[in-house]
Amino acid sequence: LNFMLHVRGTTKDYETWEAMTGGDPRWGPASMQSAEDEYQAAITFASKPNPHLLANDWVEAAGTSHYNKIQGSYNDPKVIREGGFHYEHAVRDGVRQSTARQFLLPRMGLRNLDVVVGANVEQILFHTQQEDRSVRAKGVALSLDACVVTSLSVPDLGTLIPNMRCLFGGRQSKDVGRRMEVIARKEVILSAGAYETPHLLLKSGIGPKDELHASGIDALVDLQGVGKNLQDHPIAPLKYRLGKEGGAWLPKSGGRLSLLIPSTITDYLLRGQGLLSSSGCEFGYFGASSPEYEGRPDLQVHGMVTAGDSNFFTELLKIPKKILEDTGVPSDFGLFGQGLAVGPTLLHPKARGEVRLRPSSLEQNATSANNKGYPIIDYELFHNEEDISRLIEGIRRTQSIMAQPAMAAHEPTLLHIRALSDRLGADTDEYWREYIKRIGFVVYHPVGTCKMGRID
Repeated sequence: LNFMLHVRGTTKDYETWEAMTGGDPRWGPASMQSAEDEYQAAITFASKPNPHLLANDWVEAAGTSHYNKIQGSYNDPKVIREGGFHYEHAVRDGVRQSTARQFLLPRMGLRNLDVVVGANVEQILFHTQQEDRSVRAKGVALSLDACVVTSLSVPDLGTLIPNMRCLFGGRQSKDVGRRMEVIARKEVILSAGAYETPHLLLKSGIGPKDELHASGIDALVDLQGVGKNLQDHPIAPLKYRLGKEGGAWLPKSGGRLSLLIPSTITDYLLRGQGLLSSSGCEFGYFGASSPEYEGRPDLQVHGMVTAGDSNFFTELLKIPKKILEDTGVPSDFGLFGQGLAVGPTLLHPKARGEVRLRPSSLEQNATSANNKGYPIIDYELFHNEEDISRLIEGIRRTQSIMAQPAMAAHEPTLLHIRALSDRLGADTDEYWREYIKRIGFVVYHPVGTCKMGRID
């Protein structure tokens, strides 16, 4: 998840949060930076000691462009976050430093900690005070799913270990699917993400009263904000070819062909370095599209040091195969293809969505509080014209950096969708507006559906 990138918020981000929560200092710069410092004390993070050549050239190109390069670490609150940079990764000796590995696994032996894998929480249980009709969470209702150890696959070699069932805590097959209630001695902490957190609240009777009734659920608390204000980061993926059509047998960018080079393996096994120690996302850019976002950039670039084969674009980025076939030439997505995948991204979009329950009239995916049915996620990501215009500005800045001598030396060619460029003209704002609407997506950073702070 998130390509192991380590990116702290800016001071202005947290000043904005504090103002939005009515002056709650818990969400202000001092509190948030203290929490980040505590996190960083356990997580090793840094830019790669031996960055990919293409990442180095990108940063050099940014430095010679109008947009500059960041001097120092972009995670340092004292450094101006404006320009090109090498991404910092939560990686130690070539191994991911996840929050689970650093915070959870060392504490698995604690007597007051039980980790249940495959538990599906279906509902929050509440106790209603008779005196004032206030409600207090007392526990959760859950069912046990089959626990699965995910398969292990390696590019070009295929699946080495298939999916397998596992047993944790003595769970028996008869327990799978059984519903049970877990009662808390002190408190229930609900931390299920921006989709499932409001979904659980709504299924449990906390949310907009009319919507709950429409789904056949009694309202315990009429709270209008639950599930509203959904936000995410939209991205417009670009593909650059490096060099001539047809690719090259000696890889310049990362890809499946690189895995066949012995030094790729030895660099990782002996030194924890090289391509296998990287998520592939090695270079980027931060910038403000207008004075409104100075000190709190709204433009970001995610740069992958890989050409990306057809599966990378259709399976990971979910770009329709028909569009891919109308872009570039087949060799651009083959074994010998050389290039970069670069994604201008919008950090502070205006577009808003919501998470809500399915009406009781829709019987599929079931609607009762005890059911596992999915919520409706309604998010018209690209209906806000200001958002699209700012993404186009991100594309223009990417093009400017790619045109600088350090990157121009790699002979980059930005690939276009032929049907769109024939109709709207290659590289026009009209082309990019339609391009974004066709293949843009979100980078899985949903937030906003459960308000924080002291304001309801």
